[in-house]
This record gives sequence, C-alpha cells and structure tokens, in this order.
Amino acid sequence: MKICLNRQVASRTAIAAGVLVLLASVVSGREKPDASEIALPVEAVATRGSGAEPAVELDLDSLKRPKRDATVVNLFAPVKQPAPPSAPPLQAGRKPEPAKPAAPPLPFKYLAQVLEDGKQSVFLVRDNRHYSVQAGQTIDNEYRVEKIAKNEVTMTYLPAGVRQTLAIPAIE
Repeated sequence: MKICLNRQVASRTAIAAGVLVLLASVVSGREKPDASEIALPVEAVATRGSGAEPAVELDLDSLKRPKRDATVVNLFAPVKQPAPPSAPPLQAGRKPEPAKPAAPPLPFKYLAQVLEDGKQSVFLVRDNRHYSVQAGQTIDNEYRVEKIAKNEVTMTYLPAGVRQTLAIPAIE
C-alpha cells in the first residue's frame, strides 16, 4: 500500500510541475517587447526625429594614412654572411696538423672508497653503471685510472690523451 501511495504522489508531482511549466510559457509568450529596445533600420534612425536634419557624410580622405618618405625594411630578407677568413697559405710539403679532440668533463661521480690489504679501491658511478676501480685499470676503453691519492683520482681520457682529476674526500 505504501508503494502505491509513493507512486501516486510522484506522478501527481510530475503532472503539477508540467502544468506550471506550460502556464509559465503561455504567460511569457504574451508579453510584448518594449518598443524602445527594438533595433530600427539605418534609414529609420536617420529619418527619426525632426526629419529636417540632413544625413552627415563622412570625409573618407581624412581616414587615409599620410605617406612617409622612409623606406620599409624587410625583416625577413636573407642576411649576407661575411666571408670566412682565408687560411694562411700552406708551406710546400707540410700538411696541417689535425686538431686534437678535447676531453669532455669527467662523467663519473664518486660513491665510496675502500682500503684493503694496502690497496685502495674507489667506487664510481656513470649513467647508472657502477665501477670499482684501482690504479692502472681501464674503464670502458675510454678512461685509464692513473693513480688514486688521498683527495683525488687521476684519470686519462684515452682518445685525447688528456689527464683529468676527480676530487674525493680523504680516508680518515
């Protein structure tokens, strides 16, 4: 019985809401818009009023920009690059020396060091790869560990033959 009453109340509420919506639409449809808010055509606006006022004509020449004597610079024009300086003339029978490759900065970071049986080992990391090195070892055929001192590791960058040092904290 309760379910039946709830359904009846719900359906009656829906019907009442629908009737109110219809009534509101009928009432709002009967309202007339205010005549002063209606847009009039241009001719009607010009003739509205006393009627004796002539339409104002615009002077279109006053809207034109005056011409300037300055030239316009093309910002997107190609730029002429200066010619590179010429190389000094080569002496007969002598070839230019190739430039030595420069050593990149050391890619290693210090992790730890161990002193075991009088031999000092240093733990290094490079691109998430860990190394345990001692003096005289080669790392990836690129770097050779020359010596391990208290405060630094001396390495040689093999392609260029350049020595580099990595600072480390001293063992206490």
